[in-house]
Amino acid sequence: SLLGIGLIYSMAKVYRLHVMPAWNTWRTTVGFFITSALLGHVLMWGVLAYETQLTGINIPSAILAGITVVFLVAELGLLLSAKESAPRAANRLRGGLIVAAIIGAVTTASQFNLWNTVTVFALAMIEEIIGRWLFYRALQDRAF
Repeated sequence: SLLGIGLIYSMAKVYRLHVMPAWNTWRTTVGFFITSALLGHVLMWGVLAYETQLTGINIPSAILAGITVVFLVAELGLLLSAKESAPRAANRLRGGLIVAAIIGAVTTASQFNLWNTVTVFALAMIEEIIGRWLFYRALQDRAF
């Protein structure tokens, strides 16, 4: 666990470049930890959903959905509070994906199955991929 925390911190420091003022803030580090916790939690939620089908042991999905929603709202808060120079359409897309994941997590709370959690995971992952793409695009624009 400590090694994982150290690796997440190291990855966040790679993105905190002085030439990228929008990313050289505490939000980058916090965002990395929130994203790691969110994706890990949703992935394990999917594993538990699959295991529930095999064993018949019910897991309180409302608690798991609630934790997911908290992480997603924190992610959305970071996105909305950032002063990035990213294109408005890309930020709207990211925000829309987060909102869709929140809606998916809330609806998954009542119907606990593998495909619902995979959908929430995919939405969160796509949002993060867009964020990384925006970072490297902005870095390339500054370099050239």
